[in-house]
Amino acid sequence: MKSSFFYPALLVLAALSAFTLPPARSGVRDQISLAFVPVAAPARAVGKWVRDRLAHETPVDSLSPDAPRTSDQLRKQNTVLLTQLARLEAQLEDLKQLSAQYSRLGDLRKLVQPASVIAGPRTNRQTLLISTTDLTNTKLGMPVVHPDGYVGKIYSVAPLGGSASVLLVTDPDSRVQARLARFTAREDGGVRTELLPVDPVVVIGNGNNMLAQMLPGRAVQSVARVNDIVVLDDTASGAALRGLLVGKVTQINLPPTPSGHASLVIEPTSDFRTLSEVLVVTK
Repeated sequence: MKSSFFYPALLVLAALSAFTLPPARSGVRDQISLAFVPVAAPARAVGKWVRDRLAHETPVDSLSPDAPRTSDQLRKQNTVLLTQLARLEAQLEDLKQLSAQYSRLGDLRKLVQPASVIAGPRTNRQTLLISTTDLTNTKLGMPVVHPDGYVGKIYSVAPLGGSASVLLVTDPDSRVQARLARFTAREDGGVRTELLPVDPVVVIGNGNNMLAQMLPGRAVQSVARVNDIVVLDDTASGAALRGLLVGKVTQINLPPTPSGHASLVIEPTSDFRTLSEVLVVTK
């Protein structure tokens, strides 16, 4: 009976001494540690046994003929593999579509860097807010494009970096020089862009995701028609952006007299409200 209370009493004494007794000298500490040997040794043995039981993991042999998998295990692994395969196929298809879109930019794709769109156009201003954290060099006036065509240009950069505002081609303050053109069929079955015999024009945004344009009425009536396209003019945008699509003509408002000016309504290449990524021409 006496020994049954000895070890518990030592444990209680150890706990109390940890909070009440001052730090002991090395000699006294050695004497005390010897007194707790009968408790420490069994405690260490029990702890080692528990640790070995919990930490030890039996390796699973899923490939050896001596350890065949059950039909339930095979079904589960097959489901996991099919799910992973479907995910990879979807990612591959997205990459193929993205590559096909970027190929429409031609040589321009070597000069651009992608940027994520943080916020879309607002009701009072046709602008995009983009992230510039992944861009190497962001400057005012840099053109911003999309695989579908021209988007706008950078008109402000955050002082502390990290974002920039893009003035869309549909904003009333936007001005770009462009040419009227038309898609025509080639002999090999492809399509080429043919410039119309009309002088370069200045495309002005009207703030409604549309573009308004003024042209001499006589030239418009004899040459242009609905569904003609509008492309950037090389003299205004440089050779790298030459021929980049701006939009297509959706309406032609002819003047009362041939000497007057016609008004063209031009629809942009894409809905800027749905863009999640753009390309900044940084080179």
